[in-house]
Amino acid sequence: MRSNSSGMTTFVVQSPFQGWVGIGIGGKTMAGPDLFVAWNNNVTTTKQPAVVSQHKAAAWGYPPLATIVSNFSVRAVLPPSVSRFKDTGNGATLAIFRVPVDLATAAKGFVYAVSNSYPTVPTVATTMFAYHDSRGNFSLDLTSVIPALPPPVSTVPALVSAVPPATAPVLPVLVRQFCTPDGIFCVTALRDAAAPSFISLTVESVFGGWLGVALGPNMSGATHYVGWESSVGTMLVTQRSSTTWMVPIISPNPSFSLTDLPPGVTPRSNSSLVFTVRRPVKGYGIVEVSETGPTGFLVAGSSVAPIFRDAPNAMFSRHESRVMFTLDMTFSVDVWKAIGSTATSTVTPTPTPAAVSTTTPTAAAVLGDAYVLSNVSFDTFANADVAVAIIRSSGTGMATVVVQTSFTGWVGIGIGGTTMAGPDLYVGWVNNATSTGMPAIMSQHKAPAWGYPPLTAQSKFKVLANIPVSVNTLLSTAGGAIAMAFQVPLDLATAAKGFIYAVSNSVPVTPANASSSFAYHDSRGTFNLSLTTTRSFLPPPVTILPATVSAISSTNASALPVLVRQTCTPDGFFCVTVIRDAASPYFITITAESTLGGWLGVGLGPNMTGATYYLGWETSVGTLLVTQRSSSMHMVPIIDSSPQFDRSRLPSGVVTRTNSSIVFTVRRPVKGDGIVPVSETGPTSFLVAGSSLPPLFRDAPDAKFARHESRSILSLDLTFSANCLGGHQCCKLN
Repeated sequence: MRSNSSGMTTFVVQSPFQGWVGIGIGGKTMAGPDLFVAWNNNVTTTKQPAVVSQHKAAAWGYPPLATIVSNFSVRAVLPPSVSRFKDTGNGATLAIFRVPVDLATAAKGFVYAVSNSYPTVPTVATTMFAYHDSRGNFSLDLTSVIPALPPPVSTVPALVSAVPPATAPVLPVLVRQFCTPDGIFCVTALRDAAAPSFISLTVESVFGGWLGVALGPNMSGATHYVGWESSVGTMLVTQRSSTTWMVPIISPNPSFSLTDLPPGVTPRSNSSLVFTVRRPVKGYGIVEVSETGPTGFLVAGSSVAPIFRDAPNAMFSRHESRVMFTLDMTFSVDVWKAIGSTATSTVTPTPTPAAVSTTTPTAAAVLGDAYVLSNVSFDTFANADVAVAIIRSSGTGMATVVVQTSFTGWVGIGIGGTTMAGPDLYVGWVNNATSTGMPAIMSQHKAPAWGYPPLTAQSKFKVLANIPVSVNTLLSTAGGAIAMAFQVPLDLATAAKGFIYAVSNSVPVTPANASSSFAYHDSRGTFNLSLTTTRSFLPPPVTILPATVSAISSTNASALPVLVRQTCTPDGFFCVTVIRDAASPYFITITAESTLGGWLGVGLGPNMTGATYYLGWETSVGTLLVTQRSSSMHMVPIIDSSPQFDRSRLPSGVVTRTNSSIVFTVRRPVKGDGIVPVSETGPTSFLVAGSSLPPLFRDAPDAKFARHESRSILSLDLTFSANCLGGHQCCKLN
């Protein structure tokens, strides 16, 4: 290490060899470098200062004492900023000395040699010493400042639940344990259904040197977690990988956290090393946990600790024992059903009379796309994964970007390309320190090629605390979904040739830290936005208003009539009530209800393929989440990017059944772009379906859901006579 003001460089050399240690500065062969040879000082209790001499060899052979001695000095105490790499008890050698800084910075390499043979006259620095038992070369660099910090691995409390009693109303925890037949190792793996994207691994060993656990069937290609005890008694754990049968090297972007021992997990009394790591089920550059069957694991260890045991990237000796095994970390169908039954609410909604609106909605009240603006430069994009808006911020030279997603882990946007390599990447996630989750925790990245994108600071960007008032919500952010707003230089946004996005449901390793590593994406895609044209924009005429239907029991001849159609399925699972008011004949109101508490869907169309659906379920906070969806085949319908409906209160006069678990009302146009129209010439076909299992991610608008348990096709006649549509008060309800 360079000593800032002294013009000297301090060398700290340690070795488990008990005889002598030598360091050569200025080359990687014996001939040429300045050689410094040292051994312990047995005259002092601390064995310090070491006995050190300087040598110079013109060729291979015993190096004679140097005739031109460098200005070097021997130190008796370690510098405060340097921790001991290894306990120097039992005769191991420690030497601390200083040399001129120009000698160290000009060095083109280093050579070392060690021996277990003690010098002939150890109290004399010029004494002869034996031939080395081992030697090698290495490189060091003093030309740049490198912070002496271990990898960014945080210690956080374990996020696994205790294994619950059979009757406890909590989500289950999958626990798997394996102990090797020789009794040397035990591994306990936990996967909590409350956080299914992560697993916790507790590994223990009777060996006291080092311990490693890995995911993968072989050492080559596996993801390793290796730990040992530091000189101060704490566990030092690192993530490593290897492409060959060699010592695994430390991973530059670890994706794990060191946690406390999970509740309910008790190590054996004879275990010398124990640690617990929490890691994603899948992620960048790591071996994934299988979702279809058993996952391969390895465990290995040794009774010999690394030489430099306070160095995170220390090398360590070959294992003394190693075992391969498998653990099945997949959840069963019963577990997912348990999750669903725990999530299902049994509260019956209470009908609320609808207030009749007396005002005409304005454009500013419209829900749908991002903006209610005119004569500005902006653009928007939305699909099932993300909604993005970009707008020119007048007078600031900046462009504002708003990103929202139903994914609950992280979201990333790349500006300036449609591949991962090249664009400026902005990654963000929820700020758990605020009630709103904003401003988002954000960082900037740049990737020269496919892989985990390293941090960068190439462009100026600013995180905003709130979504601008001119921007309406693009997607519901309830239940942990992410919203982030930030500004980038306008020239970066206008020059962009494309955009890329990625999203994940895995929360970053240390979410309070913007530079935290994050897991591999669950979905990604590309899109285009433009700020080069000025436009006015009004979204589709879809409003959130109280229901504007007349009471069903009205017989006032001076009022326009209300057409009401209701049907319930023979199995008693569903009821659908459709209302069409002659005062507003271009809209219908649909109230759907179900005794199944998982999800409920009602659609217009005779078949699943091509129908327009309105699907709803209860979120984790007890509110109803309803989306418009469509499908071109017999698959889970996908969310529509331009919905044409609004949520409405329960119409006055409509009373739901007391055993209905899910009830919602939507108001939609009779016809419109991309939706199945209501027939004006005869009955309209409807579908209704549902399940007792809610979606796994029930706070996500685009969540996938289980197949229906019941389904029915209905036919309802919603046609008015010509006189009624003409505004004449002549229609009667039958």
